Amino acid sequence: FGQEGEVLRSEESAAEFARAGGTLVKGIYTFLEVFIGSIAVLMLILAGFEMLVNSANEEAVGKARTRIWMSILGLVIVGLSEVVVKDIVFKDQGTEIDVERGRELLVSITNFLASVIGTIAIGAFVYAGFLYVLNFGNEEATGKAKKIMFGAVIGIVLAAAAFAIVATVVPVEGAQ
Repeated sequence: FGQEGEVLRSEESAAEFARAGGTLVKGIYTFLEVFIGSIAVLMLILAGFEMLVNSANEEAVGKARTRIWMSILGLVIVGLSEVVVKDIVFKDQGTEIDVERGRELLVSITNFLASVIGTIAIGAFVYAGFLYVLNFGNEEATGKAKKIMFGAVIGIVLAAAAFAIVATVVPVEGAQ
């Protein structure tokens, strides 16, 4: 490496060049992260503007709404990559990978998603119960309420299963 092999001349110079390479990779990653985040924000703004301009056209509003959700998903992925890459993979210039922090992140994300799904499912179950009681004599409405209840029960079971699987498979020290 280099003209005279100065990278491997000593352990200190190899470590110095490794730090410089790590800084370069981190800079490239940060540039890509900012670039992708900027595109996601731009698409979010454009989709919002398109939604306002074409408010009478349901098809255009639906497409704009889809682009808004995709932009938000892109921003969430960029935010998660910030934590995953910089705090877990490149911790201390890449000399170590923080496995415990990765476990904590996995457990936190899964528990958050399970709690959101569980909350929505419980709300849907309450709504279905309300529909069922309110439309007791109407077979069509009670059938709709039963379908919503069935979906809500499946959501509650899936949320509980996700929490239980993660708590069993990925134990985190200090979290009981």
